[in-house]
This record gives sequence, C-alpha cells and structure tokens, in this order.
Amino acid sequence: MILKQLSNFITIAENGSFNGAAKALFMSQSALSSSIANLEEDLGFELFERAHNGVSLTPMGRMVYNDAGKILAQIDEQERSWKDAYKQRLSCNAALNIAVAPGAYPIFSNIIRQFKQSYPNVKIRISERRNRFLLNSLIEGKSDFIVNSFSAVSVNDITGVLNEQLFCVKLLRNDSFKLAVSADSPLAALETFSVNDICNSALACYADGDDAADEYFARGFDKEKALEFNSIEKIIDAAINGEAVSCLPEYTITRSLPLLNLGGKLVFKTLSGYSVPLVHYIAYKKNSEKQLLTEELSQLTTEAFAI
Repeated sequence: MILKQLSNFITIAENGSFNGAAKALFMSQSALSSSIANLEEDLGFELFERAHNGVSLTPMGRMVYNDAGKILAQIDEQERSWKDAYKQRLSCNAALNIAVAPGAYPIFSNIIRQFKQSYPNVKIRISERRNRFLLNSLIEGKSDFIVNSFSAVSVNDITGVLNEQLFCVKLLRNDSFKLAVSADSPLAALETFSVNDICNSALACYADGDDAADEYFARGFDKEKALEFNSIEKIIDAAINGEAVSCLPEYTITRSLPLLNLGGKLVFKTLSGYSVPLVHYIAYKKNSEKQLLTEELSQLTTEAFAI
C-alpha cells in the first residue's frame, strides 16, 4: 500500500464514482481502477460495492476511510515539520566554537564535513586546547562544544566538575595512554616495556604540565631528561625521529595517524604491569540557543568514535 493509493481511495469515496474521481485527479479511469484493485489486493478485502450508478463503501471500506484521512493528515503535518526543519538548517547562520583535545583534530575535521552538509551556513571555529584547559573554556562560555579526554573511570568523575543542570556530558569510549616509540627504535621490538627498558629514555611531554607524563615520571622516567613541547605534532615528531618516547592516547592517535600520513612510523607499547586509563567524552551547554547544532554534532561525534 502506498500513500497515493490511499489518497485515490478517499477521492473515489467522496465522489461516489470512479469516473468523477478520475476527472478530479486528472488521471484515466483505467489507471484509477488499477490503483484501487492493487490496494484491495494488498489489504485482502474489497473497499467498494460497485453498481451501475456509482460505488459505495463496504463496511471495511468505511473503516479504512475513517482512518485514512487521519493518516494522510498526520503525514502532511510531518512533511511540513521536516520541511520547516530543513529551512531552519539552511537559514541557520550561527557561529559554533568547538575545542578539541590534542590529537582529536584530524578525526573531528571529518565530522565537521558531515555537519556542514546539514548546516552549510553555520560558521565553525575549531581550536585545539590542552585537556586541562578544555573544561574551563566550556564553563567560561569560550567554547560551545568540547571533545576531551579524562583520566577517569566513570562519567561521575566528569560531571563532578560540570554542573549537570547546565551541561550535557556523554562518554564516547574508553582508551588508554600508551608509550609511542619510533618504529626504527630497538625498543619497538620489545613486546612490552619494563621500567629498566625505558628509564634512560627521554619522555616527550607538554611544556606547561602533563598529567599523563607525571604518571610515567612516577614509574621510572627521569623528569630531568624530559623534552618539553607546545604541540601534539612536535611530541609525535620527537617519537618518530627517535628523540624521545611519547605518551599518547592510543585510540585517538591511531585514528589520526592515517589522516596525518604518519601510519607505520610509530609503535605503541605498554609499561609492563601499568597503563594510564583514559575516557574520551563530549560536553556542551544545555538549553542554549545553539542546542539544535550541538545535539547534531553530538550525534555525529558519537557515531565517529564508535568505529
């Protein structure tokens, strides 16, 4: 059964004849008769009683007629709603400020391309920020949407920082920090690292403090040998060039490396008996004028990180 058949059926019932309905619908009577015959075949019962002076509804035809008008009206209303939503998307020219954790940008750039298909006029501003600064950028209103990671085991560890009445927090996936070394390094041949294996290696980390690196300093790395950088790209380069061992979130970086054309140049290893747990999550303000945009972005991001 298709909607056109229901519409044709209603027109026949209201005209009392196939001939009159065919004229009203600007179609041939044979085509109209075929349409109703197919509808009756699909339903398994007759809708009309045919007579020389016209048609009348059967008892089942009367039931279908009473429901069909409501169904078509609901569909018309839904169609208008879809069209209004589409117009709203096309006319939306808001600006959306997005902040992402280091390493997530290559993944998120693909998400933005999908988002722009639905909201072509929305201005997107993306910035990479250190994890410890992302929450503040959201709380202070500098960012509308953040993609962050947190050394936590549950969403409660994050919502304890953000007011649940004001912000929406959604977990994306679990991950862990691992140690990344150059594929050309002798360390790459080891299945896992022991403290003795890496205690003489430099650790590449952020210049303004690095929570994950601090965990590794506590387990054998010499903080005095640390190489400090201001960007994730330089930290990755230090590992690729064999200058240092880098502490990186495994999932994010392995997803990003192919997009950065760095695949195969790094090998990820765990420190024997220890790894730093990590949770990727998104957060945005509830009940804001940009909620339509942030909720769509939330859905696209959740789908991307599910891969």
